[in-house]
Amino acid sequence: MKSPVVIPDLAWYTDRSRTIGLLPRCPFANVEKCPRYYYSLSLMGGAGSTPIDESEDKKLLTRWKKSHLRPRTIEQDTGVTNKGFSFSNFCPEILFERFGYFADYLANYSDEIDHDSAVEQLGRSGVDGSDWRWHWASCKPLHYSGCSLYSVLTHDSLFRTKLKSWIEKPLVDKLLNLFVGVLLLLIGALINSLSCHR
Repeated sequence: MKSPVVIPDLAWYTDRSRTIGLLPRCPFANVEKCPRYYYSLSLMGGAGSTPIDESEDKKLLTRWKKSHLRPRTIEQDTGVTNKGFSFSNFCPEILFERFGYFADYLANYSDEIDHDSAVEQLGRSGVDGSDWRWHWASCKPLHYSGCSLYSVLTHDSLFRTKLKSWIEKPLVDKLLNLFVGVLLLLIGALINSLSCHR
């Protein structure tokens, strides 16, 4: 039995977010916060969308090339083939903005014959016009929580927040926390030492 075709539109995305208790849209969907978002937006400029300003694009590329989050293999890299024949490892937020589907992979039909055949079949089956198969041969829906960078970005963001909070604490609080920590370590070592001598 075939599983139903998922239409990864805005309703699907926000419903998925609500179900798992996350924000409706990705909190890292910004060229300054996520390399996949940046690479996706940059590549979209060569696939018919408005490009990022050239000097800004160079600055961002330099920044993300130095990041521990940059892709290390071709399989991880964000890519476009044949000026928009297929989009792989894309940010779902970018593909939605351009094509209306939250996905990390979209591929066109290989030729007009395949497209026309699929359209004819969809028409005979009474498939709704919002279905991605009217325009694409393949679509891999993706909610941002399933993105391989989401957990890493969340962890990094929490770490920076905690570090900033600690740095902004008054020196007295830092010294008191350090003193309490050392005292607890010494008490633990003493208890351990006494229990070993029994």
